[in-house]
Amino acid sequence: MKKAIILVCAGLFGSLILGGALSPASQTAAAATAGGLSDTYQAETALVDPPTVVYDVTSADALETLNGSLREERPGSAILHLDAEGSVVDSGGDVIGVLGDTVSQIKGSVIPILAVQTQQAADAAADYLQTSGLVDTAVLSEDPALVKSVRDACPAVRGIVYFRNAAARKNYDMLKTAALSKAGVVMLDREAATYETVTYFQSRFKAVWVISADEFGDYAAIASGAMGIVTEDFFGTYDAISSFTERTYARMPFNVAHRGLPTTHHENSVSGTRAAIEAGATHVELDGKLTTDGEIVMMHDDTIDRTTDGKGNIEKMTLAEAKTHMLDLHGKKEEIPTLKEIIPLFERSNAILVFEIKTNNTDLVSRLKEILDETNFYEHIVVIAFGYPNLAKMQEVLPQVPTADLNSYNESNFLSKLPTLGQYNCAISTNGSKTKEFNEKYLRDRGIIGWYWTQETEAAVDEAFRNGLVGLTNNVGAYFGGKNDTYRVVLGSQSSEMGPLSVGSSVPVQAVKYDGTIVEGTGEVVHLEERKGSSDPRDPGYYEVMAKYVSGDMTYYTPAFIVVKEAEKKGCSGVIGLSSSLVAGTVLLSAAALVLVRKKIKN
Repeated sequence: MKKAIILVCAGLFGSLILGGALSPASQTAAAATAGGLSDTYQAETALVDPPTVVYDVTSADALETLNGSLREERPGSAILHLDAEGSVVDSGGDVIGVLGDTVSQIKGSVIPILAVQTQQAADAAADYLQTSGLVDTAVLSEDPALVKSVRDACPAVRGIVYFRNAAARKNYDMLKTAALSKAGVVMLDREAATYETVTYFQSRFKAVWVISADEFGDYAAIASGAMGIVTEDFFGTYDAISSFTERTYARMPFNVAHRGLPTTHHENSVSGTRAAIEAGATHVELDGKLTTDGEIVMMHDDTIDRTTDGKGNIEKMTLAEAKTHMLDLHGKKEEIPTLKEIIPLFERSNAILVFEIKTNNTDLVSRLKEILDETNFYEHIVVIAFGYPNLAKMQEVLPQVPTADLNSYNESNFLSKLPTLGQYNCAISTNGSKTKEFNEKYLRDRGIIGWYWTQETEAAVDEAFRNGLVGLTNNVGAYFGGKNDTYRVVLGSQSSEMGPLSVGSSVPVQAVKYDGTIVEGTGEVVHLEERKGSSDPRDPGYYEVMAKYVSGDMTYYTPAFIVVKEAEKKGCSGVIGLSSSLVAGTVLLSAAALVLVRKKIKN
């Protein structure tokens, strides 16, 4: 057992597998140290794929509540704050528990998260992890360097970075920081967790957890689409989650167009990529191979026989040789594109390139870095791969780019594969279990966003999103994009100036399809908070509102939005006196979100 512990947490684990796939024997050794997975509680609710509940233990009473809940509910995870000696402390720094005893009490039913704010505390956390061999856990800090410190020492565990005052920071700067610190979860204050920001991170493999201080905050976090709610009252948060009695969507899935639109266009082509984005793909997954002269070309198969008018192994050709053959679909011909020819399509849209490394030649990663440096394309790409050597090379050469492991994951092998995810700091893109239980109990509760391949038919897409699966790689991107009656998001109309509102009031909303089509509609207020104005008569105050919108047999939940009181009409434009970061961000939300979902390629 000691040998297994050392392999997992002392750095030898990394050198063991950097050269190739983690062997089955090593996976078994790693799993043995984990003590099993926590059997997390699943709330009964009609909310599709509700957020996981994370309990912030900030007092002795909170720790006692965690250890002896009188109700069935228990949080999915519990944040335990550590001091320099590795003791569990309250918000004032006073010791309230022994880490080992506390973990022993909750392990198996609640996932422990170790929060550190000093290097000494981080060292103590690493020492504990090295001794205990605990794998089903994560380290959390506001200091990204501390997360990386523990993750470097114990690569099997997961990482979480809390970005305080995130509304004042650029999303890409935070994304890059999270990736470089080996964190898979981004934690945000409620004010920063707009639909636009949450979607930004989660579309790039990083789960978002939102800090909530009250009931309205719980609902606002749900409405943002976040994957987790951090709370000091997990009973109250579960009350909010369980209050949904009709099937409701607060987070719609990502439409990942597999090789473009392969049923109507050449796969891995410029035309297919453009058509997929125009049809409403949030992502386009394309395959990359390396020519003998070091150029990245888009091709799925080892040979060009199936998709072109030529024959031969493309990785044994120069770029010039590859360009002598044409993609051929039903007599329509098109050049085999390079990655550099694909990139401009994404730069003029909001879609993301899911770049699959389709070769065992790790030199492709080095060439990819050169291209990303040259084009400054970092913000628009994520990388997926089957081969662990390529994932290892990504960590070495391009650690700032989010990655996902393409191998098969399911309930039976998840524990043995968990250390692998930690080692490569990657998400999951799997053809394994696609059940609601696996998506929520195994992935979501651990801050892992599930991406699933490949939905071949329209019926498969329908089933997947009704089960709450998040990233849907599919061959029918145009259907998912705009052909059916599914909306990507329903937004409140920010231009409204209305009289007194209450729960049940009608408010105008905009239902936005994946292809950007907008349907004007009427929603019903389900939650609101009235914000009083100032002494300035031009500032009557406003309502912060969430509404539901029913379309067919589906109910959508809007992100929080602002409704200005009717008195605002008196001689002024704009919202006077609403200066908080929350209001400023929320007032602009509809416009920003509409840009997010509507921006198309400009020819």
